[in-house]
Amino acid sequence: MEAVIAITIVYFLISFLTNTIKRKDIFIISAILIYIIDYLLKYKGINFDISSLFFLSLVFHAKFKKENVKILFIVIAYYISLTLIVNFFQDFKSIKAFYFLGLVVLNQNSQTIEKIWLSVISVSIILSLINLNFFSYGIALILLFFVYLKILEYKENLEENQEEFKKKIARTIEIEVKREYEKLELKLQLAYKKLKELFKLNTFIIKEISLKEMVQKIVEGLIDLGYAGAYIYISNENLSKKGGFIPNLKIITEEMKDKTTVSTFEDEKLIYIPLKDEKGLLGYLVVYSKTSLTPEEIEYLITYANSISNIIAKTNYFLEIVKLRDLIYRTIEAVNIGIVVLDRDFNIEILNNFARKFTSHETTINKNLFEAFPFFDSIKVYLEDVLYTKKEFETKIKDQALNRIFEVKAFPISSEETLNGMVIVFEDVTEKEEMENQIIQSEKLAVIGRLAAGISHEIKNPLAIINQSAFMVKRRIQKLCSNVDNIDSILESIERIERNVIRATDIIERLLNFSKPYYTKAEKVNLREVIEEAIKLAILQAQKSNISFSKKLMDAYIKGDKNALIQLFINLILNAIEAIENKGKITIKIVPLKREGNVKVVIKDTGKGIPEEIMDKIFEPFFTTKEKGTGLGLAVSYRIVQDHGGKMLVNSKEGEGTEFILIFPTYNEEEGE
Repeated sequence: MEAVIAITIVYFLISFLTNTIKRKDIFIISAILIYIIDYLLKYKGINFDISSLFFLSLVFHAKFKKENVKILFIVIAYYISLTLIVNFFQDFKSIKAFYFLGLVVLNQNSQTIEKIWLSVISVSIILSLINLNFFSYGIALILLFFVYLKILEYKENLEENQEEFKKKIARTIEIEVKREYEKLELKLQLAYKKLKELFKLNTFIIKEISLKEMVQKIVEGLIDLGYAGAYIYISNENLSKKGGFIPNLKIITEEMKDKTTVSTFEDEKLIYIPLKDEKGLLGYLVVYSKTSLTPEEIEYLITYANSISNIIAKTNYFLEIVKLRDLIYRTIEAVNIGIVVLDRDFNIEILNNFARKFTSHETTINKNLFEAFPFFDSIKVYLEDVLYTKKEFETKIKDQALNRIFEVKAFPISSEETLNGMVIVFEDVTEKEEMENQIIQSEKLAVIGRLAAGISHEIKNPLAIINQSAFMVKRRIQKLCSNVDNIDSILESIERIERNVIRATDIIERLLNFSKPYYTKAEKVNLREVIEEAIKLAILQAQKSNISFSKKLMDAYIKGDKNALIQLFINLILNAIEAIENKGKITIKIVPLKREGNVKVVIKDTGKGIPEEIMDKIFEPFFTTKEKGTGLGLAVSYRIVQDHGGKMLVNSKEGEGTEFILIFPTYNEEEGE
């Protein structure tokens, strides 16, 4: 009895000390009370055993759960049966030993504890079977095992608490690490945004951006970095921009005006940073923060301001370059000369509006020069030499398709030893060439005029005397020497003198008429009628050479001298007949040019053509390739066209024929009246 009570006291003392007292320990108390009551009943001589309830309390202590209801009912039935046997069958008192056997249902988690538990039960049963007086010792042994279990429970709780403590520490460390990581991440994000903002500033250098747009982006960038306010001022443009809130901004900027040192205000929440370069002060930057600026932030803002200073200086320089570039482009587009910039492969990089007039391609950039401008193909070799020798080249070329004359200059584009390409400058000098030719022609006419005036009397009178004398000699010889055998040869020589005198007189007359032409009254003339009249006069000569005419004529009126115009077309038709020599065709057509207010006459033959080397000389007086020609036919024709306010052009290819183009202003009724 004393041992049981002592062990019970130890059990609860350990539970109290280890803070492992639980509600289920009520069953332990119940078991001890039942044991004491059973002991008192025996002490009073009441022979009724209730110790089975002790064991039931122990089972309830371990198995009092819903899922163990069936086991509890079986155990209760088991102990009721044993109690009835023990109390009503005196001969079976030793059956009490099997009270311990019911505790087998109290399974233990560990195999070692399970074995100890079964050993304790077995020992208790054996002791009780040997001597029932040892029954109390078995109970004490069982309670002692429960004390052991309480100690193990405390150990397990202690280990669990240690694990829980470790987990709490790990969780606390994790939370702190996460918090520090989040702080670091925020710092990194802010550092990234700051670096990004600096990078964005540097991109302004390579972009075509105005200072106004730039200061707008700078202020927006600083506000985006988390600053409460930002203000920037650029002095040379008198340009400023503010964003957010800045206290006492006006006072501070007035106080710091023209200062070149960094200053802080408002407990280092506000900073003034001058923007400057090697030339002087460019402006200033003011930034306001809700919290005091750290030394790192101040250093960053100074670096940021230095970047702004560099960008402002470079932007000003870049804008000057852009203005210069735009001025160059406007100048290139304004001039009335063609400008084409090429790379080393003759691909077009730049060309102006004037140059575009002479190409049929809508898009010429990156096209090959010779594809866009076929007339340059004739000087391709010389242009290649410009790239090879790095020397300038100058020439004149004629485009047969456009019927234009161009003065071309080519210059290499190089930097030090590197050749970057070429620039070609070409000018349409067609009108200039025509004007120069007209001036030369006028000068020649003036010379001819002076010559004609000088020789008309000096030569014409002697020729008349020679002609008259030859005639008189001829008549005398015919009278006096009619019976002479060689009279015919003498007369033929005299007639040759007469013919050449007449020819010389005709040349002088033509010369005088060319230098000082005579026209009757200018009137309204139908070109169709004039051309048909000229064809009638030349038709017999054409038929002799088996030459046919192809006519596309229409009524077209100009103001002029009809006889001079007939002479003009007779000259051209006879030249065509002489060029064909035998069998061919002469095409004559009239084409109205209503938009220009002109009319065009085209006379084309299938003759031998004019050699290219003499094309520039065919209108010169006295220039001829004919054995008996005077060299005045085309010169007179050219003069007649000029005197009628027209133009005469010629296209010819040796072996293929010649085409004369005559352009006259159409008759104006108002001017005619």
